Amino acid sequence: MGGESEGAGTARGLFHGLYALAGVRIAVTSQYESVHRLLRDYAAEGEADFSVFTSQEDIAWEQEKSDREAALEGVPAKSWDVTYLEELAVYRKIAEELPFYDAMLIHGSALSVEGRAFLFCAKSGTGKSTHTRLWRRVLKDRVQIINDDKPLLRIRGEGPALCYGTPYDGKHHLSNPIQADLEAIAFIERSPVNKTLPISPREAFPLLLQQVYHPGNQAAMAKTLCLLGRLSAHTRFYKVLCNQEEEAALTACRAMGVNNG
Repeated sequence: MGGESEGAGTARGLFHGLYALAGVRIAVTSQYESVHRLLRDYAAEGEADFSVFTSQEDIAWEQEKSDREAALEGVPAKSWDVTYLEELAVYRKIAEELPFYDAMLIHGSALSVEGRAFLFCAKSGTGKSTHTRLWRRVLKDRVQIINDDKPLLRIRGEGPALCYGTPYDGKHHLSNPIQADLEAIAFIERSPVNKTLPISPREAFPLLLQQVYHPGNQAAMAKTLCLLGRLSAHTRFYKVLCNQEEEAALTACRAMGVNNG
């Protein structure tokens, strides 16, 4: 089974594909074909580690969730295309299962600098994508974007975690189907003065908890908390106070051990 939809599935009104995300093979059955176009760069061979199936009810639930969030924020609700809603539903179902394979979804912008991954997290609107864009401008061809919005982390028994690209890459659509050893995670805060400070795993833990996907399944959530504990053993953590000038990236690079010369 590959990434393209299969004729038998199409005849039944369903579409099928096998994909590898964070090194985990996932069989996806969907109502619409668009999700398979989205995942085509991650097509895989062999046996699936697990399967996900999306129904019309799953798609409707994503719209309802969007409506609830809009009501809480006091903004008009937006009616989304059903194919986009299904893409969200597929990734949500995948994220629910990944902790059982030592992997998890995290909200952040991830870069690979000569094979080392640096992940930047922040509240929406803080400017993490702006900051990683400054890194790309300063370091030029030494940098490759992994994922600008929702990368995956896989925590191994020994050694650093692995950071993986996914096609779920935010409004700028910046991602690559690559992986890199995770070197550091930085939490960004706006500031008129550029300063990057190391923080302890204890300080980082509640900040990480705000950024990782929280599974609805209690066992999967417990596994996620365990993975976060293991993540700190081989990862450096920083707080990056920054503005939106190139000096912000230069300051962070120096503090995090990246030679920008």
